[in-house]
Amino acid sequence: MVPHCSASEHILKNAALQLLLTYCITFLGAGTNETLKTNAYNNYIEGFVSLYSSMGSDMWSCLDRFNEHLRAKVHDDYIREEILNKGKETITLLVHEEKLHQITKKYTSK
Repeated sequence: MVPHCSASEHILKNAALQLLLTYCITFLGAGTNETLKTNAYNNYIEGFVSLYSSMGSDMWSCLDRFNEHLRAKVHDDYIREEILNKGKETITLLVHEEKLHQITKKYTSK
């Protein structure tokens, strides 16, 4: 029998795996492999957006701590620039977009 996971446990497990993938690619380097770079970026964004949906604003301190550890391991200019320098901005925009969508839905639904 497979143990049942709550929705928030499932989100946390997925986010952890996504961020682990980003960390591993960062540590090993992506070189010229565009697929690895894209996977690292997408999993970073999706992982932290998922964490935000379950943790709320506590996620931001986790993101900052994760970035500190990642910055010490980065060997790739793409990862440094796109993930570490621009990734938080992208996550912020996605979180704000979702909040605006919720507000719009709340005040425009009948």
